[in-house]
Parts: sequence; structure tokens; C-alpha cells
Amino acid sequence: MLIVQKYGGTSVGDLERIENVAKRVARTKKEGNDLIVVVSAMSGETNKLIEYAHHFSKNPSPREMDLLLSAGERVTSALLAIALKEMGHDAIALTGRQAGIYTDDVHTSARIDKIDTSVMQEHIGERFYLIPTFESEGGFVTLYAPYSGKVFFSLFLGNNRFRYFQILKIKTDRPQSLHRQIKTASASHAVSFRCR
Repeated sequence: MLIVQKYGGTSVGDLERIENVAKRVARTKKEGNDLIVVVSAMSGETNKLIEYAHHFSKNPSPREMDLLLSAGERVTSALLAIALKEMGHDAIALTGRQAGIYTDDVHTSARIDKIDTSVMQEHIGERFYLIPTFESEGGFVTLYAPYSGKVFFSLFLGNNRFRYFQILKIKTDRPQSLHRQIKTASASHAVSFRCR
């Protein structure tokens, strides 16, 4: 089964958490699954970068902001790839462009035009693909929020045996009330469902 895992900033908030994510990813692979991993910037990093930009300008250029903010995700994906390689796994960190994500060129709220999954299809069973939540074909852009979900769903590569897994910062005592199946992991909550 192909599983797309998305880890938010809290889940990759420091080096120890990135190492824990690497172990979780490796464990999921050991269970016989193929994986694509989508990561956010480490917790607090995006806000720090925004603060840096506002030190120099009250109204920074949207293009430069996109370039700046995409750096956080690239750092996380590279660190996770390094951790996985050190554990003996083949992993590669890709930018959005390298992963085949094509968007319009509207800075700070780009919309996805298409996703070409041919790069990942070629080696999906042999390596882990680590993709940042920002960036696209047209240089560096940040996605219009609802479109980040489209990235994850489009990465199933035509495989209808697909699970999407996201570590969330939510807690609920009535998981059955949510629209999708909720599974509880030991330290956090995860959303998991199958495309039909």
C-alpha cells in the first residue's frame, strides 16, 4: 500500500522529534508499505522568518517572502532525509518543483495547476520521497491553504489502495463523530483514510 504521511511543525519541532519521525517512517516501510512523506517547517521557524523579514520591511515583497518561508520546509525535509539515510534507508528530499508540483505564479497564495507524479512513480518502492509543503514549478511560492491538501491527495499516483496519514494537534473524545476515520497513535492523533 502507498501511504502519504504529512508531519506538521510540532511533529518535527526539534532534532529529537525529527529522529522520531524517521523511526516512524522506517517502521511503516518495514511493514511493507511504500511511502511519500510531506513535512512542514520545524515549529516556530516560520514565525521566526516572518519576524526577520519584518525587521527590515513592514511590507516585504511577496516573492521574497515565499523564497524565505520555503526555506523552513526545505531544512526539515533535508534533515529527515539525512536521518533516514543514516538509518540505512534510501531517501531523497525534493523541492516542490522536483516533485512535479506545478502552480500559478501568485505569490503567498499560489494554486496548484497540476501534479506530475512520474518522477516518484519510477522509484516509489525503492526510496522515501520527502517533500516540503511549500514551493512549486514556478520558483518558490506558498500555497493557498486549501490547496496543500490537494498535494497530499494527488500523490497517490493512481493507486486506489492509498492511505493519507497526518499528525494533528487535535484531541477529541468522540473520534467517531469526525467525518473520516480517526486512529490514535501513542503520543499524538492521526487521520487515516482510504481513497475509493
